Amino acid sequence: MFSEEVMTKITERSKNDPEFAKVFDNLFKWSQEAQAVGMDMKEIAAICTLGFAIASDPSLKSMVSNMIKISNIGLDITGK
Repeated sequence: MFSEEVMTKITERSKNDPEFAKVFDNLFKWSQEAQAVGMDMKEIAAICTLGFAIASDPSLKSMVSNMIKISNIGLDITGK
């Protein structure tokens, strides 16, 4: 499921980068919570991949942020 090489890299980065360590700690905690509520690895991977993709593209990040704002104020953007 995971390689010793990757785990060593994560350990070293966590020692040297407090922000990386913080994100690692949160992902580690929330992945355990996800399993506890019945998420499977494919669901966890899909969610993390989507979040990573959104964060990697500023225009996509802005679009998703605007969609969330619209949804939070109760507007229907689907035109039903």
